Amino acid sequence: MEQYEAQYNEMRASLARGEITQQEYERWARNRFLRTRQMQQQIESLTNDMVRADELAVQMVNGELPDVYVGIGLTHCYRKNRE
Repeated sequence: MEQYEAQYNEMRASLARGEITQQEYERWARNRFLRTRQMQQQIESLTNDMVRADELAVQMVNGELPDVYVGIGLTHCYRKNRE
């Protein structure tokens, strides 16, 4: 967060010195916000994936296997017959 704060401070200073216009500052701030939001969404998605992988690993260690196996790049699934 310190890095982002420093960037905002520098851009505000550039605006105050007249090096950039208000419109340029607003465009920069909007793009920064969107990139930050996208990064947060990616972090959340990766976190969820890691939690799910951990849950599956625990099930495997405990002798429980998932009902569905999906091959990477395949468009079909194989169901394990538990009966």
